Amino acid sequence: MELEIIRANPAGNITILTLNPLENKEQRIAAANALLAHPDLQAEQAGFVLPCSPGQLPRLEMMGGEFCGNAARSFGLFIAKERRLQGRGELDVSISGAEKPLRIRFDLDAGTAAAELPFPQDRGEFRFQDRPLTVYNFEGISHVIVPEFTPGPELTPGPELTPGPELFSAIRARFEEDRRQRNLPLPDALGVMFWDPASVMMSPAVYVYGTASLVFESSCGSGSAALGLSLAEGFQDGMRTYAIAQRGGLIETTVEKHAGALRRLSIGGPVTLSGRMHVRYEPETQS
Repeated sequence: MELEIIRANPAGNITILTLNPLENKEQRIAAANALLAHPDLQAEQAGFVLPCSPGQLPRLEMMGGEFCGNAARSFGLFIAKERRLQGRGELDVSISGAEKPLRIRFDLDAGTAAAELPFPQDRGEFRFQDRPLTVYNFEGISHVIVPEFTPGPELTPGPELTPGPELFSAIRARFEEDRRQRNLPLPDALGVMFWDPASVMMSPAVYVYGTASLVFESSCGSGSAALGLSLAEGFQDGMRTYAIAQRGGLIETTVEKHAGALRRLSIGGPVTLSGRMHVRYEPETQS
């Protein structure tokens, strides 16, 4: 099968926008796994542009039905170019994991896009190795905030305490246990945001349940929003913008509050889009 794609680069978080109308979930998962494995693409995630009738919003379905802020703003910039819009503007898009449309603000001359994100459904906390970890539960994805992890005296440093797949798996297991104890369903995706409070440098890792894929991403949009919320917990009124550094670049997170209530949450920054490309993959056949 030949796939027509756009390779988007929002702060290094390489996202493939697949233009083929793959409306079947199993087809999307198989295609996404092939795209993530493609050595030339270096993709971290994939989304599928679904057909829309006149009057419908453009719709992006992520590979596991999860939510992704970086994909949303990349998709919005792509739609603006497809419509041959000019300069600055805004439009609404629909994306998996979000019940309501997302407003995308773009600047085609500067090559930037910002997404107004839905607020988290709730803020929670669970204990991991006798430490409290904050978790923000958004539609379609939950993010755990893990400040720079330094083992306490009761713990023995080792590979399992190094930010990497082993530590992620341990945190994921504890997160899932906490959800079971509370009789709560698992999200479509789980992000663990490892970060250094001194430099505000974040290392995001995201597991998508639908595709059973774990990626230590170059950047994470909704994870940047979660970290911004964590950093903004100490103020009640006004607007704060945090430039959150990640391996792939900076994502600006804006948090606005009035009387302690969240009024605005957005992420933004540069996005580059390739031209249309074609890649081939062989779908698995049923024996």
